[in-house]
Amino acid sequence: MNEPLFHRHAGDYFSADEWGGLSPANKRVARALGTAPLADARHLLLPIATSRNEAGGETSTSADFSIRLTPTAARTAADLSPYFAHPVRAALDFPRVTAHIPSRVGGDNERTLPLDTTPDTARVRAVTLTWSLPDLISIGSERDAVADLRRFLAEVGRIGIDAGMTVTALQDPADAARHAVTIRTLLRKLGGQSELRLVPVSGSFASRDVWRALYSLGLTWGNMDLFHWHGGNAVTASGAGTSATSRFRVLSSGTPPYFLPERAVEGERVPGLILEYDLPHAPDPVAVFDRMAIALSYLRSVLGGHPVTKGGAELDADHLDAERDALENAIQAMTNAGIAPGSDTALRFF
Repeated sequence: MNEPLFHRHAGDYFSADEWGGLSPANKRVARALGTAPLADARHLLLPIATSRNEAGGETSTSADFSIRLTPTAARTAADLSPYFAHPVRAALDFPRVTAHIPSRVGGDNERTLPLDTTPDTARVRAVTLTWSLPDLISIGSERDAVADLRRFLAEVGRIGIDAGMTVTALQDPADAARHAVTIRTLLRKLGGQSELRLVPVSGSFASRDVWRALYSLGLTWGNMDLFHWHGGNAVTASGAGTSATSRFRVLSSGTPPYFLPERAVEGERVPGLILEYDLPHAPDPVAVFDRMAIALSYLRSVLGGHPVTKGGAELDADHLDAERDALENAIQAMTNAGIAPGSDTALRFF
């Protein structure tokens, strides 16, 4: 007689004995999924390759205003630090102060360190003061923002005279102020999640059916006790994984929104499902949206119910196209502002 089978996270099947040797988290999941073999629908969600942004190859400064000070004679960090003491930074609304020093390999290469942590004897080629545009106190008004940036430039100019350094603004204050307002507007519009919903025609979904349907698609239960799709990246048996990025997640529309295996075993019912992701954080938001829509269609075919928008409107083909168009417009707005979705800058501010 064959042993009962349990499904591993996005992988092969294990026997009951093999499950018994795995982690406590996997044992909990095994009980939630039950012993009946799962349908394998993982092929419906095509993998999404890891992007350059996720690999750490992109660093954007498009949301900053910077002023560079260059010594006219050889100066060390100890020489320059007093000119950027705490009271001075406070008067300038606390910019980041970075020292440019020669690289260890010599030549014209240089590396950067916070001035506070730069060795006293290190020769400083330049000092850069950087303000985060979205964090400007005066961001509500472009006129006030440009006045602040010009004030910073004037005060840094006086520091430059005292310290024997030439001063160069790396952005025009007026252009930077306009950009600051644009970014703040984007933060208000795009700071939430992009989501699709599935609601029962009547009643609710059985939690165990939800677990089984999501595991069939290759989602795993993990962070925040939610289900995650990792874009085809390898994950550990517990669904976590140091390099795995959650592309989209699934939560309950009820309270609480998370899932626990024990509740599925006890016969929990779920009032509806929310599929969501953070648009600004996704390096490939359209690809994620498309796969989320496919997942929604599969869940509807298995669980029943009907798809709706975040506002509760019926999500027919026309509405789905409209949601996708709105997404593409939002991406274009971010791109126009110099903040690529999934970039370091987007992750920093959204």
